Amino acid sequence: MRFILPALIALALSGIVRADTMECGGGILDSAEVDPPTREDVREKCGEPDEQYNQGYEWIYRKPQWVYVLQFDNHGELIT
Repeated sequence: MRFILPALIALALSGIVRADTMECGGGILDSAEVDPPTREDVREKCGEPDEQYNQGYEWIYRKPQWVYVLQFDNHGELIT
């Protein structure tokens, strides 16, 4: 039980974020836009993801200080 708190603190400081917004290619990707970016929009601005999971519904981009986790819906639109 006493190891849970240090593990949670380490995870919080690890730099892994779910991305509602992400700066990429000189622009900002925002899942809250009226027309959220699609996979194609993200690929065009940010390039190929470093990793893909969940049959392409989850993309991971590694940046110098952060690891961004992007999730897409069934229509290929960014949701987080």
